[in-house]
Amino acid sequence: MNSWLAGPGARKFTSENLFFPTKIQKILKKQHPRIDRVITRRKPNLVFKPDNFGRKLIEIDHNYSPGEEIRTDPKPYEAFARIIMENFFSAGNGSLLDIGCSTGILVHELTLKNRIDAFGLEIFEYHKTSADPEVKNRMSIRDFRFPISGIKPADVVVCTEVGEHIDPIALDTFLDNLRNLCNKYLIISWSNIYPDLGAPPQHISVLSKKDLEKLLSAWGFKKNINLTNNMLSASKKEKYFHNHWRQSLAVWEKING
Repeated sequence: MNSWLAGPGARKFTSENLFFPTKIQKILKKQHPRIDRVITRRKPNLVFKPDNFGRKLIEIDHNYSPGEEIRTDPKPYEAFARIIMENFFSAGNGSLLDIGCSTGILVHELTLKNRIDAFGLEIFEYHKTSADPEVKNRMSIRDFRFPISGIKPADVVVCTEVGEHIDPIALDTFLDNLRNLCNKYLIISWSNIYPDLGAPPQHISVLSKKDLEKLLSAWGFKKNINLTNNMLSASKKEKYFHNHWRQSLAVWEKING
C-alpha cells in the first residue's frame, strides 16, 4: 500500500538514488526496492557520496545517532542466546559471527556465559566504544557495503534486521559477505516494511519474504525448514525476544560449491 500511494517525487527520488545492482535486478526482475512514499519527507535528508567503485552511497552517519542506536538491555539477547545454544550448539562448541552486533551483547552472552567462539561485526565505532570491555576484542568495525576480508568464517552467522539498512546498490556485496563469512548456517531476519512517517530514512532496502528467498537462493543458500520452525517456536516461549526479529526470522543452510 505504501508504494501504491507514492507520488511522483518519491518515485523519481527512488529511481535516481535507490536502485539495485544489475545482478539483483535480473534476479528480482525489478530495478529498485518497493517505494517508500514519504522518503523525501523523512528527516534527516539522505545525503549521498560516490565511492571508489563509482557507486553513490548514503552518508550513514547522518541517520544513526548513538543516543538512539546503542543497546543496553541484555534481556532480548539473553533470550536469543538461549535459542541459539539449544538449536546449534547443544554439544557446547563451535563458532558464531554476529553481523550488525551493536554493542556486542549477544557476543558477550555466547562467549562468556556459554563458551562459544563468538565474534561481532559492527559499522559504527561508538558501538564498540560502548561495549563491555570483555568483548571489545571480539568486535571489528567494518562497512558491510564493501568486501570484508581478514575475518574468519563462522559455523553460524547471525544477521538480524541489517539488510534493510543497506544501500540497494550495495546489496550484492552485502550478500557476498554473508556467503563468504558463513561456513554452514545463516540466521537472518529482514524487514519488509517502512517505519512511520516520523522515523529517519533508515529502511532503504525492504524486501518481501519472497524476494529475500530468491536472493538467498541465488547466493547459494537453502532454507532449513526444521531449524526455522524450531527457532520460531522457541522464540515464542521467550518473553523478551524481540517481535521484529521473529517476523521474518529464518535459518538458511549454505550449499557447498
